[in-house]
Amino acid sequence: MRGILSFIVVLGALFDTGHCATGYTVDPTTGNSYKVLKDLRRTWNYAKLKCEFEGAELASIRTSQEWEFVKGLIQLSRVSYSSGVWLGGTDERSELSWVWTDKSPVIWNYWIKDVTKDTTRNCMTVWSAGTWKLGWYSSYCTDKRYAVCKIPGGLLDELKNLKKLSELSIGMTLEEYEAEKIQCSAKGDFFDINTGYCYKYKVLNNKYVTWDVARTQCNTEGGDLASIKSRQEWDVVKGILQRSGGGVVSVWLGGRGGDGTWGWLDGSPVTFSDWNPGRPYSSKTDLYCIGPSKSKGWRWMDADCEEISYGLCKIPVEA
Repeated sequence: MRGILSFIVVLGALFDTGHCATGYTVDPTTGNSYKVLKDLRRTWNYAKLKCEFEGAELASIRTSQEWEFVKGLIQLSRVSYSSGVWLGGTDERSELSWVWTDKSPVIWNYWIKDVTKDTTRNCMTVWSAGTWKLGWYSSYCTDKRYAVCKIPGGLLDELKNLKKLSELSIGMTLEEYEAEKIQCSAKGDFFDINTGYCYKYKVLNNKYVTWDVARTQCNTEGGDLASIKSRQEWDVVKGILQRSGGGVVSVWLGGRGGDGTWGWLDGSPVTFSDWNPGRPYSSKTDLYCIGPSKSKGWRWMDADCEEISYGLCKIPVEA
C-alpha cells in the first residue's frame, strides 16, 4: 500500500488539475515535455532526483531538432548562462564514455570544450562561458546548477490517466520523499521509485541449497528471493555480487519459468533481464529457475531448480 500511495504522491506533484504537467512545455513535433528547474540550483544527482520525483528524467538530447528546442527553452527561462544548466549526460561509470541516465550512449555532439582532456568533471551542463553561444561542458557533479527535466512523449497522457484514478493524499512532502531516497542510497541500499520502498540485499552464503530452500531462508530473513525490475536495480545487485568474495560463484534469484515465459514471485512478468548469450534455452518446457553465475560475469542462467546455489534475498527496510 505504501508503494502505491508514494506513486500517487509523484503524480500529484506532476498534475494540479489533471489538465497539464505543471510548468512543462510540450514539443508538438515529438510529444516530449520539458521543464527548466530554475527555482533552485542543485547538484547533478539532486537534480536527477528532483526530475524523477516528477515522473521525468534529466533531459537527454537525441536529435539536433531536440537540442534546438531545449536550447530555446533555456534561453526563454532567463536563467544565468554562466550558472550552467544540467542535462542527463555523465561519464562517471566509465571515463570518456558519456551516457544518458537510461544508460544509452550520447551520440549527438554539441561539446564546446574538448572533454577528452578533462577526466575529473563527469556531468554534462549547458553553459556559455561568457559568450552567447550555448553548448555542452563537463562539470563537477557536485557543482550546483539549474536543470532541464524531460517527460518522453506518450508518458504524459499515461500519467494523466493514472492521476484520474485516485485523488488520494498521504501527506508525504517532496522533501520527505527525497530525504528517504537519499538516506536509503547512502546506506548502499536500493530505493525503488516505482514502489516507494527501500530494499537491502543479502547473500546467504552459509550453504548451497535448492531454490525452494533458499526461498524459505529468505522468508526467515523477512524478505524473499530477489526480483530484479530494472537496470538500475540490477547494477546495485551485481555490484554486491562482485564484492561478495571468491566463495560465492552462483546465486538464486526469485524468477522461474520455461517455454519462453518467466515471472517473479510477486506474480509480475520478467520485463528486464540480463541473460547470458544463448539463454534461456527456448526448447525447455519444464520449470526452471534464474541463477546468475560468476563464471559468466554474473549473467543470468536458467537452471534446474533442484540444483544447489546460494540464495540472494531482497528485504524491505525502513530508509
